[in-house]
Amino acid sequence: MLSELSDEAAAQIQHLLSKWFLWFSAAYREPIRRYYEPWSMPSRRPPPRHRIDDPF
Repeated sequence: MLSELSDEAAAQIQHLLSKWFLWFSAAYREPIRRYYEPWSMPSRRPPPRHRIDDPF
């Protein structure tokens, strides 16, 4: 269970976290982009062949 916070404390914490998140995203933009874009990395093995009769 979360402890009680005043409205001001909750707003300040949210502000600090959002500033930290923006800084982190800017500082680590390239590794984050590479992680979420697996198609930008060369594949280690070819993708499995799809057959029309295979179920989805």
